[in-house]
Amino acid sequence: RMRGVEGFQKIVAIKRILPHLTENDEFVTMFIDEAKLAAQLQHPNIIHI
Repeated sequence: RMRGVEGFQKIVAIKRILPHLTENDEFVTMFIDEAKLAAQLQHPNIIHI
């Protein structure tokens, strides 16, 4: 949960890589590729990254 100015609150989700998977270059590349693709999505029902 994030808190902003004037007590504004917003629930957010953060996807992250588990520490033991950071050593796997292929997994890290897939994770970054997924983030790049998700950042390109534009739809009223999808939050912007």
